[in-house]
Amino acid sequence: MVNRLSGTTTAARKPLHKGFVFCAFLAVPGLMTGWLWSGHPLWVIAAGVVVVLTFVMTALAYREGGPHQRVVELYGGPLDGERLDLSSLTEEQIARGVTLPARHGSGRSRYAPDPSGVLRHVGDA
Repeated sequence: MVNRLSGTTTAARKPLHKGFVFCAFLAVPGLMTGWLWSGHPLWVIAAGVVVVLTFVMTALAYREGGPHQRVVELYGGPLDGERLDLSSLTEEQIARGVTLPARHGSGRSRYAPDPSGVLRHVGDA
C-alpha cells in the first residue's frame, strides 16, 4: 500500500500500561467480593465504575481522532524504503521537495512528490 501525501496515518499506538490493566482486573473481583460479603450496593457501583473507566482509558489510548502524523515512504534513491514524518512541513514546502542527508554521509538526496502522491528520488543535492 502506498502512503499518499494527502492522507495521514496515525502514529504507532501506545498500549495501556500493564500495571493499569492488572489493577483493573484485580479491582473488579475484589469489589464484587465486598458486595458478596456485605450485600451493600455501593460495592457493585464501584466495580461498575472501574469497568467503565477501564473501557474509557482503552478507548482513549486507541482513538482514531487523535493527533496524526503525516508519514510517507521514500521511493528510489539511497533512502529507498525509509519512512519520513512530514507533520512539521507545510504543503508548499512538500511541493518544493525535501532534501535529506543520505546514509553513511554520502551526500544529500532530494525527494519530491510525483503525480501519484508519493515522494520519489529526483536527484542528489
